[in-house]
Amino acid sequence: MNSGIFKGWKSLFDLDRVKKMKKERFECHLYGTLIAILVTQTLLFQARRYWHQREGIEISEWKALNILQSYWHRFLLHPQAMETALPSLLSLLRKHARKDRRKGEETVSDLLKKLGIW
Repeated sequence: MNSGIFKGWKSLFDLDRVKKMKKERFECHLYGTLIAILVTQTLLFQARRYWHQREGIEISEWKALNILQSYWHRFLLHPQAMETALPSLLSLLRKHARKDRRKGEETVSDLLKKLGIW
C-alpha cells in the first residue's frame, strides 16, 4: 500500500486518535471508518476519472481528500442532499484540487500515456 495514501487517511480520519473504549465499540468504530475510507476512495476515483476523461485535468489525491472531508458531514447528516451536493463537489475538485505540475517532472498520467495504458 502506498504510505502516502495511508498517511492521508490517518490524518483525515483521525486513525491515530482512539479513546479508551470497549472492544466491541472499537470494532464498530474501526469498521465504520474503513467503510468511510472505501466510499471516499471510490468517489474520488470516479471524480478523478471524470475530470481526466472530460477535460484532461489531473486531480491531486491529497487535495481531493481534503475537499471531500468537508463534505462528509453534509452527506452523513443529510443523505438526501447528496444528489444536489455532488455537482458542487465536482466543481470544487476541478477548481481547487488540480495536481500541480512541477517543471521538468512527469506525472503518473504522463507515464501511463507513454506506456499506452491511459
